[in-house]
Amino acid sequence: MAFWITTVLLALVVAALFAIALLRRADQSAGADDYDMRVYRDQLTEVDRDLERGVLTQDDAKRVRTEVSRRILAADAERNFDTDFTRGAPKLVAAVVALVLVGGSLTLYKGIGPLRGLGAPGYT
Repeated sequence: MAFWITTVLLALVVAALFAIALLRRADQSAGADDYDMRVYRDQLTEVDRDLERGVLTQDDAKRVRTEVSRRILAADAERNFDTDFTRGAPKLVAAVVALVLVGGSLTLYKGIGPLRGLGAPGYT
């Protein structure tokens, strides 16, 4: 009985480590979209500054604002699509991986059993 308790605990630890790695990777990828939005907002602020200094004309400023606003809308739509598409995916993947690892390992061991008679000295 102690063997099975140890086996299940080790399998759960391995599954938890896989789940942590999957969840951490999913959380780190979210920062690029926020960075892009910050850059676009800074560009809009720079357009206003350039207009005040006389570097840009009204028409040029309007065109640049339109272009940057278009990029903001496109980035926001892509960000919303990505979050809607992958909202529960990392947790679901982690749960499936954990179940497959634990369940598959235990089922395989139960079906095959301990490997006896491999010809190793002292192992029967």
